[in-house]
Amino acid sequence: ASKMSAELIYFQTPTSESTILLQNLSPSTTEEELIEVYEPFGLIHSVKIFPVPEGTASFAYLKYYSSNVTKTAMMNTKGLQLHQRTIRSSAAKEKEDFKRFPLTIEKSIELANYYLGFNRWNTSVVDLNQETIEFVVESNSFRCSYRCVVKVTAPDGRFTEGSGSASDGGRDKHLVIQNAKKKAMTEVRQYK
Repeated sequence: ASKMSAELIYFQTPTSESTILLQNLSPSTTEEELIEVYEPFGLIHSVKIFPVPEGTASFAYLKYYSSNVTKTAMMNTKGLQLHQRTIRSSAAKEKEDFKRFPLTIEKSIELANYYLGFNRWNTSVVDLNQETIEFVVESNSFRCSYRCVVKVTAPDGRFTEGSGSASDGGRDKHLVIQNAKKKAMTEVRQYK
């Protein structure tokens, strides 16, 4: 039996070591189909299919959180057929300027639930403040930005906080404010 080494899973976007390049996909292949095939090996961060001109094979990037899971998935799906095509999988190549970002609160909770078995998390908005609102004369529109702080508490009382800022613009002041609030709440990131 082969040994699998222990691996730290960070609450950050995955690196190329956790990313599979899937080639020779049928243009009709969907992200949902790829998730169905690859999710049994481990938690998937994201799947992105890139469309190509008619009559050619498309490709996708599938990101796991774990490089060990990525290796296992690649070994166990060699020769996989989907839509009468053999999918070719390989390790993704990383650009030198690649940057990792903290996960959103939603992705952090998903990751913690999967690997740590935490359930019954409590998420609450600690603070939601309007940072700016202005009327831009040149475009005859409003610009608004909000900052949101969210607290995530595990069932045992441990917690972390994250913050996010976002802005929106448009002619309808009320709608601009509402959209800036929503965007700030979805852009919340975990503090380091």
